[in-house]
Amino acid sequence: MVLPARLTGWLGFTSRLSFGLVDGLFRLLAFIGYLLLISQWKELARVLGYHGAEHKAIHALENRAPLTPESVQSFPRLHPRCGTSFLFLVVVVSVVAFTFIGRPQGLRDHLLRVACMPLIAGVAFEFIRLSGKYADRPLVRALVWPGLQFQRLTTREPDLSMCAVAIAALERVRGDEAVVALEARGDERRGEVAFVQ
Repeated sequence: MVLPARLTGWLGFTSRLSFGLVDGLFRLLAFIGYLLLISQWKELARVLGYHGAEHKAIHALENRAPLTPESVQSFPRLHPRCGTSFLFLVVVVSVVAFTFIGRPQGLRDHLLRVACMPLIAGVAFEFIRLSGKYADRPLVRALVWPGLQFQRLTTREPDLSMCAVAIAALERVRGDEAVVALEARGDERRGEVAFVQ
């Protein structure tokens, strides 16, 4: 958070809006660079396949499809409530928030930015949660599209054995006492037990 702000200041951006946008652009580029770097790491390719399998299993569950490797394999590997989408939203929301805060002048201002991160993460989380609820609306689909595109870097097409592992992990979560209790009593809050990867 400090380096992009310093770099933006060194480049001479001083107005609140221009500083916020350029600072945010540097943070977004750092995020993209990180995703590009890890996506090229050959040793991580298998992990990214498991990530794709996890998404497919969640899609199958949400669509009440059979939880078999073959069935799960037929679903898309991109999911609107992915952690990658969440991180992208954190960057976007921070651009807006930090633009209002303005250019940091010293340590106190940088600490203020850090202190805002829980609020920024909370806003991003609520958007991710609500995007699952209203996924069929065109505006919501348009808003989640960029996050889905970032997932192309953090997921790979899984094989059937990866889908089997994702199903086993999902079944373990579904067997959790809190989830079982909510489902058993038909609690209207059970929608809150959404799967955010």
